[in-house]
Amino acid sequence: MTALPHAGGPTLTAGHDLHDARVACLMVHGRGGSAADLLTLADDLNLSAFAYVAPQADGHTWYPHSFLAPVAQNQPYLEGALARLETALTELAEAGIPAERVAVLGFSQGACLASEFVARRGGRFGALVLFSGGLITLDHTRTLSGTPVFIGNSDRDAHIPLARHEQTVEVLTRQGAQVDARIYPGMPHTIIRDELDAARNLLRDMTFGSL
Repeated sequence: MTALPHAGGPTLTAGHDLHDARVACLMVHGRGGSAADLLTLADDLNLSAFAYVAPQADGHTWYPHSFLAPVAQNQPYLEGALARLETALTELAEAGIPAERVAVLGFSQGACLASEFVARRGGRFGALVLFSGGLITLDHTRTLSGTPVFIGNSDRDAHIPLARHEQTVEVLTRQGAQVDARIYPGMPHTIIRDELDAARNLLRDMTFGSL
């Protein structure tokens, strides 16, 4: 049996020791990025209670085409990417950190993958944080049971159409998430301070809730 793409890549960690932490942040890098780059956000978030876990995609890309392309065009890479996140979540649970104490955070392609993963899986997560991204598919029916979500996008991002941002907010809200959605006029394809502050507030609330 041939292994799915991304099954054998490394997973980098930072922050609190995984086996001694009550909360964790699963970080998903974007196309052309790296787990190491995204882990630097741990310094910006400055939340010492968190164990940060970041899997690395094969070839630095989770799937080859736009997230808006037909799903079949991105297979088997998309299937492998979703499986990789499920494996990471399982490993966190085995370390004593269940999904309701895990924040899933992604940037760009990683945000698209993170939202798709959480929406497909359903259930209560600690938080979902999306920097410049949106759902890959829109036909989700599982409840997210009040999962707090932050999603920030530009009004003129060449990669993330504004309509997809709005559709993503609609679907996640319908699934029962508590969504903080923000549009930033003229923002380039990047992460800005206001987004980091919003993410930090969500994660900090998780910390208090886990006590």
